[in-house]
Amino acid sequence: MNRAARIRRALKPYLEQRPDLAFAGCWIFIKPLHHIYRGVAFEKVYASGEFVATWSVSPMFDHAQTFHLIDGKVVYAGRSARFFLNDAASLDAFFAELDERIVPLLTPIRSIDDFIPFVDGLRVRAPVASFPRRYVKILAALGRFDEAREVAQEIAEGRNGSAPPDLEASWGPIVTELHPLLEANDREGVARLLRRWEGEVAAKYGLLDIWEPTPFPFEVATS
Repeated sequence: MNRAARIRRALKPYLEQRPDLAFAGCWIFIKPLHHIYRGVAFEKVYASGEFVATWSVSPMFDHAQTFHLIDGKVVYAGRSARFFLNDAASLDAFFAELDERIVPLLTPIRSIDDFIPFVDGLRVRAPVASFPRRYVKILAALGRFDEAREVAQEIAEGRNGSAPPDLEASWGPIVTELHPLLEANDREGVARLLRRWEGEVAAKYGLLDIWEPTPFPFEVATS
């Protein structure tokens, strides 16, 4: 039995009581899944059944997304971050932590507008605006095209230290796809591109059954 199957079997009774949650890959996601994912990852699962979990949030439209601990923290019950899939008491402690702290913490992050102040408030690392590859897409998704255009131009010119060789694949689409659309003020084109990136992330991580494509804020504002 592979890791995901082991986790799914252990979580089955709990998830049957939580229609607001969904399991995919090695993650528990909070539904609905729109522009921002909110979830708990089973980062490490050992043969003994011991596991370590982390919770995090991030934009679905980050085309270079790798689901791991980005903006979040390790799950603790008391002072321990050790849980066991094959121990009922340990699982109960894990589920209690989800119910009492983590799900209530993450559920209010329902929009892109909610994401930035939440992440900046975590103080896990520098503010969201300090990461241009991600920030330019957030600005575009919010319809803040002038600001997004400026950041995209800096990326294209390499003025913010962007696009080292090992990150070319993640920076490249910003320069070749997003930047021209921003320069042309092509709002429909930006929406299509961001939605395509969301779909690619959903497909890559097996989330197509729970991901719900929805309009971006600037589409709603102009409809």
